[in-house]
Amino acid sequence: MAAVVTFCAPSARATSNFTTNYDVLNITATIQTNEVTNPKPGVTLYTIHTVALDNATILSMLEGPDWNDGTFPTGSKLVVSWDAGENVSNGEAGDILVVDKTGTFVLYDASETLWSESGLASMTVNFFGEYGAYKANLNTNSVGSFDFTIFNNTSFEINDGENTTNLFIDTTGPSTEIYTQGWKTFNLGDILASDFTSWSDSVRADTYGAGTNVVVNNSNSSTVTVKISASGHGKGLGGYFYDTEH
Repeated sequence: MAAVVTFCAPSARATSNFTTNYDVLNITATIQTNEVTNPKPGVTLYTIHTVALDNATILSMLEGPDWNDGTFPTGSKLVVSWDAGENVSNGEAGDILVVDKTGTFVLYDASETLWSESGLASMTVNFFGEYGAYKANLNTNSVGSFDFTIFNNTSFEINDGENTTNLFIDTTGPSTEIYTQGWKTFNLGDILASDFTSWSDSVRADTYGAGTNVVVNNSNSSTVTVKISASGHGKGLGGYFYDTEH
């Protein structure tokens, strides 16, 4: 799996061309909304309607008129960028991108409202919404590594700006992050002068929302559960993780 992706969006939407480490992202969500029917006089039924979201339906949503307003090539996938903070406003919180099937080129930045056709729509995930307990092993010797596991609170949000899909989801929940950064030599005084070799990462999160935090078709009598996973590996420095945890 490629671990570096290049932004190559139209100049009207891109702030600059740059490369970024990323994790492949997988999202599944179950949305429950109320439906009211009157099967016969004097009888009212309140039932639950369930809608499922996954990567395929999210990609289809992102092709809609409030978002990209155009189709993505076959094989396009969702990833989360880790070190885009200087280039996009949501980079430091986990920037959700659509990339081509090779994982080489960015087709759409779902976390940047400026990339959306409406100028309002965005989707974000923050695996470090609230920091929790952690365990770590730091080996600063030559040919050493930093192994880190942290139990955080993650946030995940979809907001179409109350336009065509009228969808707003704001969820939080527990997550587990496992990360390793390796190096040939380590320079404590100037981390960027270190000779980094490779990084790997995996994260799992379960987030939840209800009431005013979940609005579907103008109704806030909704509940959503979201399962999120992301994983990746690459050469050099996985900058987002290492800079965040120190």
